Amino acid sequence: MTATCELLYSGADWTFEAIDRVYAAIDEIAKSELKLDLYPTQIEVITSEQMLDAYASIGMPLMYRHWSFGKRLLQDEALYRRGARGLAYEIVINSNPCICYIMEENTMTMQTLVIAHAAFGHNHFFKNNHLFQQWTDASGIIDYLAFARRFIADCEVQHGSAAVERVLDAAHSLMGQGVHRYPKARPLDLKRERQRELNRRRHEEENYNELWRTIPGQTGVPRGLDTLAKRRQALNLPEENLLYFLEKRAPKLQPWQREILRIVRMLAQYFYPQRQTKMMNEGAATYTHYWIMNRLYEQGRITDGAMLEFLHAHTSVVFQPEFDDPRYPASTPMRSASP
Repeated sequence: MTATCELLYSGADWTFEAIDRVYAAIDEIAKSELKLDLYPTQIEVITSEQMLDAYASIGMPLMYRHWSFGKRLLQDEALYRRGARGLAYEIVINSNPCICYIMEENTMTMQTLVIAHAAFGHNHFFKNNHLFQQWTDASGIIDYLAFARRFIADCEVQHGSAAVERVLDAAHSLMGQGVHRYPKARPLDLKRERQRELNRRRHEEENYNELWRTIPGQTGVPRGLDTLAKRRQALNLPEENLLYFLEKRAPKLQPWQREILRIVRMLAQYFYPQRQTKMMNEGAATYTHYWIMNRLYEQGRITDGAMLEFLHAHTSVVFQPEFDDPRYPASTPMRSASP
């Protein structure tokens, strides 16, 4: 292709107009040359304090309240203030539209790099990877988080923050064992899950009768369940998803406690493909930004200085020191956080 010789930006300082130009140029290369299939993209420029806050809430724009988020915020902030840890240049969220946070402290070259990396590389991977298609619902996650935040806040008002915190503590401790690892016949639909909870609550309210509280509870093992095999059958064992088992089978949980377990289970399932595909996800995004930045340079859209800055950042990310190298583990200048 013939070089255009029209620079997208000059200098280190970024502007919103320059970001718009860069995004349009990257979009043209991504769709015409790489044939990327993308969610609509929403780019937001945030401060370092907002980036720390995003770290604390697992990178999500909405999240219910819990003491562990505040603890992580204090830890990350203390390390950042002492210079012991840097911040990610971007955070990208698997949602529809795909939300991409970029740091206002970035230079314009780094803004170009992280837009190509996150808003295009990760975005394409989120939409097209098989595990994400099976286990996540990009179009429903933001609405579901809003529902979860309201529900847990209402539970704190009705039952007390201490009681809600005990349930969340127990649920969070089991998040690693709270996922289904085998695909279901129907993909996850968070809108349907939210509507099912509303239907359950409506059914309970319509069928509530105070007289049921006067019936004595059963004691001992019910007749017919006196053998181990029959007990396992009644409990639907074996079941590796502990949160699902407790949600469905725990005998003493109240409906609101079961719903909190379900919320935590849904979030654990949402993050399951992130852990399974981290290497592929970062590799795809790195290849994408490397191709796009080189094409911009070949077209004359970025300067030699911008290209050298990009190569320095890119090389620092992909460089893998040996275990006995004094630079191991390497402190890379670009950490991609993609929840």
